[in-house]
Amino acid sequence: MRLSVVRLSFATFLTVASPAGAENMTLDDYWREARAAHGHVTECQGMTIIKADLAVYIFTKPGNPAHPGVIVRRITTQDIETEGRSFGSDSDQPAFKAWMDNPFREPCHP
Repeated sequence: MRLSVVRLSFATFLTVASPAGAENMTLDDYWREARAAHGHVTECQGMTIIKADLAVYIFTKPGNPAHPGVIVRRITTQDIETEGRSFGSDSDQPAFKAWMDNPFREPCHP
């Protein structure tokens, strides 16, 4: 199984960085971090979205071609950070990259 890290910026003036230690986080670590933030949870077809105060976590669900993966968008005092992590196999990476480019291409109907 291959671990892939994709970082993306939505504006050219924004810098993107991962929180310290993010390279060692598992999907379960991201899930625990998101749930500990006590944010609003929205279940959509193919993904779960957790909106916390200064972060949004978007998790794939089984059945989503990009599963298992997560996108985290954090607002900091200086910029917006976007981190994408795929925990899938090498063959899953094209699907994850496509999902990372546009996770909301399918409307979210909870």
